[in-house]
Formats: sequence, C-alpha cells, structure tokens
Amino acid sequence: MIRNAGGESFFEAVGDPATDLTLPDPHPTEEQLERLNAVLETYELDLLGPPLFGE
Repeated sequence: MIRNAGGESFFEAVGDPATDLTLPDPHPTEEQLERLNAVLETYELDLLGPPLFGE
C-alpha cells in the first residue's frame, strides 16, 4: 500500500485524542460514524469489505 505524505491528517480528522491509558469501546458511536463518512468523502475514499459491526 502506498501512502502520500500528509496521510496522518486523515487519522487526526477521524480519531479522538486519548485522555487516559485505557482502550476505548471498539463500537463506534453514531457521531463517530457520521464523522468517518464525512472524512471518507473529503478524501474520496471508500471502505471495502463486510461491515465491521453488526446492525
């Protein structure tokens, strides 16, 4: 996989800064999914494969 310089801005836009040393809940909230979809559109990316979480 080839990544262009500056790709870290994608992760900054999608992620939440850690506030402690515990792992977050692996299931995304509605707000996180909406933010992910907006960022994917901005970067012109598509997620491929089966859904990560059941409905």
